[in-house]
Amino acid sequence: MLGVAGTRSATPQESDAIVAAAYEFGLPALDLAAFDSASIAADLVDADLAKSRMVLPLARRGERLFVAIADPANLKALDDLKFRTGLEPQAVLVEPEELATAIARYRPGPDDALLAEHEDEPVDAELAAAEAAAGSGAEIDEALW
Repeated sequence: MLGVAGTRSATPQESDAIVAAAYEFGLPALDLAAFDSASIAADLVDADLAKSRMVLPLARRGERLFVAIADPANLKALDDLKFRTGLEPQAVLVEPEELATAIARYRPGPDDALLAEHEDEPVDAELAAAEAAAGSGAEIDEALW
């Protein structure tokens, strides 16, 4: 999902269903695994809204906000986005499980979106040791000075 290795891609049957639904509703379709997560418009939609409405902000172009959505009939989500962002949402149809995985990893804020991609990476050993040693203010002062 969002270009992260080890994520599941849609099966041919799921892909066919997404393409058919996109055609029927007149929407573009997108494979989230091929999407560059660096371009996510994370500063425009908070995580609670993304989770509750099952939408993922993809990009902003002028007054339009492109959002990944698995249910093209979910007009309530698009209305909420328009109300909260002041932008005109443009739905982009994606596979439901890919969207759920992406939303679970979604962190609003430009820096947090990048951090979410690296959350499984090991922490610097010195930082981990300092955090483990920190217990009281005196111990922290001693470690710093």
